[in-house]
Amino acid sequence: MEEEITITDQWASLFRSITIDVIAASQIVEGFVIGGMKSLPSMDDPPEKRIKGQNFSRLHALASKMTSEMPSNFSVMLAPGGIVSQTFPDVPSLNLLDLFSVENQLPSMPTSELMESKKYDINGPMHRRFPQLPMKWQLILRNPVFDASHGNETSHNGFWGFVVIVNDLDALMDSLKLDERLQEINYDYIIYVMQRGDGTMVKVRTSLAENSTVEDYTNFIKSCVNRPVLRHHTKLFICMRNKERDWNLPSSLIVTIVLGAVLGGLLIFLVATFFVLSCLQDYDGREHAPKSVPFAMAVIGPSNVERMLEMAPEATVLVLERLSKLQQRAVVNNRAYVGSQLHPYTLTVVTRSVDASIQLCLDILRDACLEQIDKPLQNLLGDDGKLLISGAVHWCMDAHVRVETVSGSIRYEGPDIIYVTHMWVLVPPNKVTISHHAKDAILLPQSERCICPIGGVFFRGVKKRQMLYTVVPTGGMQSWVSSAVGSERNTGVVSEGPPLSNMRETTQNVLPSSFRNVLACSSRSATQGEMLMSEESNGVTLNEHGPGGEGSVGKKSGQSIFSTGHPRGAGNGKHVQVPPTLVEMLPCEVSLATRESEGRGTCDRVQSPVLSSAFRSEADVNDSKFHSIVWQNCRGPLYSNRTGDKNSSNKPTHGATPDSKSEMSDCGSQRSAACLSTVGSLREFCESNAGDFVTAALLRPSIPQALDSHLRGLFDQYSLALDFGYSSVRIVIYYFYCAYQQLLKPLAGPERTNIFNRFATAFGVSHQSMLESLAVRCALRHIQHLERMRALLWHSEQERLQTVAEGDGTVS
Repeated sequence: MEEEITITDQWASLFRSITIDVIAASQIVEGFVIGGMKSLPSMDDPPEKRIKGQNFSRLHALASKMTSEMPSNFSVMLAPGGIVSQTFPDVPSLNLLDLFSVENQLPSMPTSELMESKKYDINGPMHRRFPQLPMKWQLILRNPVFDASHGNETSHNGFWGFVVIVNDLDALMDSLKLDERLQEINYDYIIYVMQRGDGTMVKVRTSLAENSTVEDYTNFIKSCVNRPVLRHHTKLFICMRNKERDWNLPSSLIVTIVLGAVLGGLLIFLVATFFVLSCLQDYDGREHAPKSVPFAMAVIGPSNVERMLEMAPEATVLVLERLSKLQQRAVVNNRAYVGSQLHPYTLTVVTRSVDASIQLCLDILRDACLEQIDKPLQNLLGDDGKLLISGAVHWCMDAHVRVETVSGSIRYEGPDIIYVTHMWVLVPPNKVTISHHAKDAILLPQSERCICPIGGVFFRGVKKRQMLYTVVPTGGMQSWVSSAVGSERNTGVVSEGPPLSNMRETTQNVLPSSFRNVLACSSRSATQGEMLMSEESNGVTLNEHGPGGEGSVGKKSGQSIFSTGHPRGAGNGKHVQVPPTLVEMLPCEVSLATRESEGRGTCDRVQSPVLSSAFRSEADVNDSKFHSIVWQNCRGPLYSNRTGDKNSSNKPTHGATPDSKSEMSDCGSQRSAACLSTVGSLREFCESNAGDFVTAALLRPSIPQALDSHLRGLFDQYSLALDFGYSSVRIVIYYFYCAYQQLLKPLAGPERTNIFNRFATAFGVSHQSMLESLAVRCALRHIQHLERMRALLWHSEQERLQTVAEGDGTVS
């Protein structure tokens, strides 16, 4: 780069010195004229009189002498009074040329102004400005001449005329061998002139290709070293560049480039970081969350997850991860807020309109079907591995909104929240089910969605029957809806229209096997089992027999047969009373069997409404009946409510009648002696620990009222399909809670967070109230596991007894 600057400066200096020599030659001729003039021409005379007597005989000798000493050829013209009278070399066509005429004016300065300025003027180079001269590019110099003898040089009276010298620029470059010398050093160049006025670039000579355009010349000028020849007198420039330029920039330029690159890179990095962070930022739905009623709430999630976890846990976890991504995408697309989890493995979303909630559920069902997220399960389990996703939408008007001051999260509470929680248990899978309130709040026209009634249900605490509807998109979207629906089963929903025997399976009918086993063990049919009932003032009470003990539920007019005004199980007045949350599906007609005898009081035979299409074998019925008697006569101390009478461990909580003893006798008469010995040993265990202070303290823990209320609410949430109350298992749940609290207490924060995430995946609980939710879930699973084990043992005993009976018959 420095070499280019040096060479360009050398050539510019050479052209500049030659131009200065031309100026000096004009001044020499000026002195020659002043010394030889005899008179001043009158500017008022015609051109012929102005040049009369203005002939200089020695001009040719002087001009030839100057030309021989200069590297270029030039022409000299004398113009007394502005009229050309003599030239060197002789060009007769230039004689009598009037420099004051309009056609002979030059762009730099008009002739009259030049006369007044009394300064020389340089124009060009100009292409053939005087066509009479054999020159292509002409550098024209005009020098006014005044007679100094008149004393006042500023007066026009002393003006004689002009000395005009025209320099041949092409001859100059040829004499300097410009092309050859630059070719030797491998340089490209361009000599150009900028036009006065418009600033247009005019090429004089260049070494670039002949087919180069003005744009090529402009780019070349920007990348090379550019120098003016005579800055204040002419617009002639010389631009040169090495063909094999070494791009070694000067240090100052390098520093400038580096700083600019660093600052530019930092700016780009900041912009890119802001863009990436905005893309990776977790969706915050609080700005879209409704802050007041009414609002739409949707609960959507798979209803057969626990069954899948039992059969294929690894594949189920993978499927749940895929489903979580679909749900998150649908939440973002529909601008919804994710609320507190109401059911395990489900998503609770809150929107401002019912249409948005319906569209969100439809998007999840559509994407789950189109992307086949349950394919890993189907590869292992076949058709049994289909993921059944249920969606329930309700328009909540009887609720209240509470904003957490610390976390900023929004909590929705109230009867309508319990309503949608119960509703999800009853909805059919792979469909979007809405309540009648949500149906009335739909804003989109009916042509875009097909709304079909599926029947009515009874909710606990709701007097009237509630109608449910399914929403199906119209048009080309029905294909994935029909392909996602599983095999047909009875729903047990009350229908006002056609029979519901053809309705598809509901969430309740596809509960996990652990739930179904508990329900099956507790159900009774009119021909296979019987329930002990007693009359109360407010209706019919059904004695419960389950793994946690016994309790009573009442039946009022317009409610489910399992509805009651008080919590299930025995409890004292110190317990926190929370609204019961057990809901059941009620058939159109519940037939009660005729009373067997007046002595048995109100003991009737009823058909269990818990599972309308699930029937058990006789061994299942006998097993449930036998173990109900065992739990009634000697209940496990950990499963009983010991806050009341100290002798309540040896007594049934409700409905204790002589019939229980008679059934115990029936058990002894119908079953083997092992049955009686088992019951006796259980009774002996209960009686042996009745007076132990440590045991009594363990069986009567002091549960804080707030914690007890919280655990009761979680139990009601997770035990919608079970047949025993919270009071019968509250102590077990409390000890599970204490165990988890002590187990996780030594862990550090990150370890605890990691374990909580694993618990949330394994047990389907939310991160809010993690320990309490785990305690309830684990207690329920523990009880269900015991029920399954007892059922297996009882079946084995029945098979053994049957084998012994068949052997005795054969011998006889």
